[in-house]
Amino acid sequence: MSDLDTNKVFVFAGEHSGDVYGGALLREIKRLRPQLELFGVGGPLMREQGLDCVLPMEEFQIMGFVDVFKKLPTIFRQLRQLRDTIMEAQPAATVLIDYPGFNLRLARALRKKGYQGKIIHYVCPTVWAWGHGRIKTMAANLDLLLTIFPFEPPLFKETPLTAQFVGHPLIERLSTYSYNNGWAREVGLEGSDNILALFPGSRRGEISLLIDRELIAAKRLQDDHPDLIIAVSCAGDHVQPMIEEAIRKAGLTLGKDAFLVPRKYAYELMRDCRSVVAKSGTVNLEIALHHKPCVVVYEVSLVNYLILWYFIRLHMPHYSIVNILLGRRLYPELMTEKFSEDDIYKALAPLHRDGPERDACIAGCREAHEALQTADHRQPSAEAARAVMELFPTQEKSTVDHVGSPATL
Repeated sequence: MSDLDTNKVFVFAGEHSGDVYGGALLREIKRLRPQLELFGVGGPLMREQGLDCVLPMEEFQIMGFVDVFKKLPTIFRQLRQLRDTIMEAQPAATVLIDYPGFNLRLARALRKKGYQGKIIHYVCPTVWAWGHGRIKTMAANLDLLLTIFPFEPPLFKETPLTAQFVGHPLIERLSTYSYNNGWAREVGLEGSDNILALFPGSRRGEISLLIDRELIAAKRLQDDHPDLIIAVSCAGDHVQPMIEEAIRKAGLTLGKDAFLVPRKYAYELMRDCRSVVAKSGTVNLEIALHHKPCVVVYEVSLVNYLILWYFIRLHMPHYSIVNILLGRRLYPELMTEKFSEDDIYKALAPLHRDGPERDACIAGCREAHEALQTADHRQPSAEAARAVMELFPTQEKSTVDHVGSPATL
């Protein structure tokens, strides 16, 4: 048994999306319990909400399996440091946001050390895709799982772990987002109402694999629709030169046939475009929530492909989260195997022009939008904060047992 500090909550987020979710969550927790001391690991949005950082989130950002293997000694050192920090501070609750490879190891390490506080994981690991063994690990070490997809809680019905769907944070983010209606004038697209948007990603490696084929397919569609404008979302200065070079290589004129759109106007571009070609990822969900047809493309490196296929055994009927959510192919997927610009064009053309395929795709986007909301349409971060606080002890000091002790409920 250990005395817990009921004035403290440890919160961890190891990547940008977790910082977004964590910033909103901390805002709502502060509304419910403004006196709480919030400490842990987070990015700028969580720090804005008063998080006292033990380590900056930026130290945890790792891309790809190969990078993980290279940095294993650093990862284990960080895990031990955070475990010891939590054990010394004894916060009554520890909230771990996404980043499951690290966070589930941290939860297990805390339990092995005898930590008696509540451990909450916000955003379910993709146990529905791979890593089914994590279900037992989560049930053994967590007190509460907050999920952002409605199909996830049933996966835990045979375990003692409470899994609660709180809605997807993107619903909340878009409902409060302030669109800049002057964005098109700023980038030179004012007056264009037939825009094909390309979202090639933010990393140089993934852009180099995809951008040439995307642009050639886009140019073919432009040949069909002379008034069509190609708008490429640009993640930053680090990728702008290579995108500009790809545009010239495709035979397009920058500022006439094709335009670069700064990342800050990504949502404006999604709202005002007619159709999209995008890399696989959360961006697919953002596009669907703007009710726009999309072709999903991605090509992994040979090393990562072999790891996914033979070691992780990621064999799924769908890879885009929009298709997984709906349980059917809404967005065409061109992934994991070599595909051509012709494949992109053939998938994109019927979604761009008026017709039954476009109408069905837009209707499916609306269906996905509704599925990501709770029955009462509460804001996800407020729902998540309420669920965390329901587990939280109300007394000044509390001695608790692991998982579900009546002393703290």
